[in-house]
Amino acid sequence: MLLGMSLSGLLMTQLLILTISLEGPILLSLQTFPIYTLAGHIVIFDFLGGFKAILMFLWISSSLLEPFVFFYQLVVGLAQWINLKDYQALILPMVLINLALAFIPSCMTEVINLDTLKNPLLILPLTLLLPQHGL
Repeated sequence: MLLGMSLSGLLMTQLLILTISLEGPILLSLQTFPIYTLAGHIVIFDFLGGFKAILMFLWISSSLLEPFVFFYQLVVGLAQWINLKDYQALILPMVLINLALAFIPSCMTEVINLDTLKNPLLILPLTLLLPQHGL
């Protein structure tokens, strides 16, 4: 795992240096996904392109694979810690705990943004139809 993290760090450093040298620091600071923009510049022999699709496939597959790897380690380690013979009994409770924690906003800005999404036209009928308690 340490070797993989080190190689990943070196690769990301090289990609950052390459992106800064091609795009420049000002344009790089304005982009949301600079590596995706960098993939659009790659063309081999004037006809082989489309590396954005390959990058997106790798990006999405790694984003889906990483939580599974760490979740497996968490469940097996917890089962060993509480001396369970089989870790599979912990999978469903840990999934439910992770789902509940995923809905907690990460910062106050996110809470404010969620509040601005409330539609008065949807809330008004609900407040009139649902009984009011506590007043």
